[in-house]
Amino acid sequence: MSLELRASDNRVSGLSAEQAIAGAARYVNYLLATQIANGSNGAFPDPAGYLAEAVPVGDAHFWLISRDTNLTTSGRAS
Repeated sequence: MSLELRASDNRVSGLSAEQAIAGAARYVNYLLATQIANGSNGAFPDPAGYLAEAVPVGDAHFWLISRDTNLTTSGRAS
């Protein structure tokens, strides 16, 4: 019984993670589609205009992580 409980708990956690991933993908798709619709033509979305840290999806959360666009390839700020 204990192993069955663990297995079902793992299955629920796995499904929750899959749903959080799908929700994050939809959110990013929405952000990019909105940028294109506004005529930004490839510009990065303004980070102040959307959530990027601990974005809730049901009981889960996701973070949008990227590189610092102010750094050059040498790693120094421009």
